[in-house]
Amino acid sequence: MKKREAHNSWSLVLGEVAGIQLEVHVTFALVAVWALFALARRGASKEVLVLVATMILGVAVSLLLHELGHALVARMFGLKTREISLTPMGGFSNIDEMPETPRVQLLVVLAGPAVSLLLGGLLFAISAARGELRGPLPFNDTNANPVTQLAWFNVVLGGYNLLPIFPMDGGRALRAGFSFFMDYVRATRIASRIAQALSIALALAGLEYGPVVLFTAVWIWMSARSEVKTVRTRHALKSLLARDVMVTGPTLDADSTLEDASLVFRKTFQSEFPVMRGTDVVGVMGFKELVSGLEKHGAQGLVSAAMRTTFNGVDFRTPLEQVHQQMKDASDPMVMVTRGERYAGVLPQQNVDELLRIAKALEK
Repeated sequence: MKKREAHNSWSLVLGEVAGIQLEVHVTFALVAVWALFALARRGASKEVLVLVATMILGVAVSLLLHELGHALVARMFGLKTREISLTPMGGFSNIDEMPETPRVQLLVVLAGPAVSLLLGGLLFAISAARGELRGPLPFNDTNANPVTQLAWFNVVLGGYNLLPIFPMDGGRALRAGFSFFMDYVRATRIASRIAQALSIALALAGLEYGPVVLFTAVWIWMSARSEVKTVRTRHALKSLLARDVMVTGPTLDADSTLEDASLVFRKTFQSEFPVMRGTDVVGVMGFKELVSGLEKHGAQGLVSAAMRTTFNGVDFRTPLEQVHQQMKDASDPMVMVTRGERYAGVLPQQNVDELLRIAKALEK
C-alpha cells in the first residue's frame, strides 16, 4: 500500500475521507500538548486534563467537519479538494479555484457554516434530552459538559464565519451575492470595503479590549486588500497569453563588448536584455550585470563574461496569469519567450505591472 504524503512538510496525514486527504499541522499538535502540559504544571487534576483533551479532540473534529462541508459541496460542482489541513488558526480546504459563478460560490462558502450550525443544533438537542443544557463554561471547569461545550463552539464557529469579512466565509458569500448584480471585480471591491469598515470599528474596540482585537482588525484590513489585488490581477491577465505582451526588441550579442551593450541600454532604457549567440539564448544581462561587468572587466570586456546564465523561459502560448505567478515565485524580473525551440522575445515584469496599473485605474 502506497504511503500517503502530506502536502506540507510540516504536516502529518490523519487519513482520508471521501477521497479527501486530512492533515494536521505539527503546530496544532504542539499547541494542544503545550496546553495540557501547562495545566498539569499548575496542578490540574486528571479529570480536568481528560476533559480538556476531549475538548481539543472535539474542536479538531468540528473544524474538519466544517471544512468537509465546503469540500463535499464543491465536489458536486466538479471541484477537487486536494487536502484539508488543521492548524492553530483553524481548518483550511485546498479547493481548486472556483468558477466565478455566484450560485456556485454561494453554495460552497455557506456549506461550512451550515455544517457547524447544524452540528451545534444537534449537540444542543442531545444536551437538552439529557437535561444537561447550560451556558458556556471555562474549558477547564469540571462542571462543563463536553457535548454542551462543543455545541456552543460550533454555533460560535458557524456564526463567526458568517461575518461579512474576508477571508471568512461570510465575506465570500457577500461577494457572491453582489456578483448576481455586478461584475466580479466590483463585487469584490465593495465587499472588501465593507470588511475594512468593520475592521476600523474593531480596531477602535481594540483600544479598549486589548492587542488581540487590534491585531485581528489589522489582519482583516490586510486580507480584504489582498483579496481585491488578487482578483484584479486575475481578471486583468486571464484573457492574455505571453505573446500578447512580450517584447521582440533588441538583444545583445554574447561576443560584443560591454561598451556596445551600454549603448543599447542607453538607447532603450529596457532593464534587461537576452544575450544571444547565433539563434540561441545563452544568458541575460540587466543593469546590475552591466555595471558589475564594467567595474570588473572594463569597457572592452565581453558580454559573455558578465551576463547571467540562469534564466526562466516560457512558451509563447502560456497564459499570462501563469507567467506572472512564475515570475513572482522565482523573483525574476524577466522571462524568455520561446516558439518551439526558437527565441521569440522577452517578457519583462514591468510590462505586467503596467497592465495591472491600467486595470486599477480603469476601476475608478
